[in-house]
Amino acid sequence: MKNASFIKLTVIISVMLIVVYLDTCSNSKNVTDCNKMADEHWSRDKYTQWLIDSLGITSDTMLYWNPLEQEWTYLSHHLPDSKTQQYYEMIGKYEQFSRGWDDYSDFTSQHRSDYLECRHKASEVSRLLPTTPH
Repeated sequence: MKNASFIKLTVIISVMLIVVYLDTCSNSKNVTDCNKMADEHWSRDKYTQWLIDSLGITSDTMLYWNPLEQEWTYLSHHLPDSKTQQYYEMIGKYEQFSRGWDDYSDFTSQHRSDYLECRHKASEVSRLLPTTPH
């Protein structure tokens, strides 16, 4: 009888581990899908062109003249050079980067909204999962 209980417990634990593993892989796929969406619809070149046209600078690390404040200042955020987790977070999160979305117009972008929703869903899935290496 003890053997049957041990086998049942082993099967239950195995199934639970498989489910957690598959969910974790699914979450990685969700994040990858969000990043792919960003890569298709957000452009560093378009963002840089906005910097040049609007602020007269070629990088978000440069000083620019802020006519509202009547002073030289820096932009509040600097985009990483490589496509890290922070890069993907920033292009959706901060208004400063909204000009890089391919459908940006009149202070709005449906692609940015869709991207933020994708990241939110991936984040929610991630919060529900235990931290497991894979």
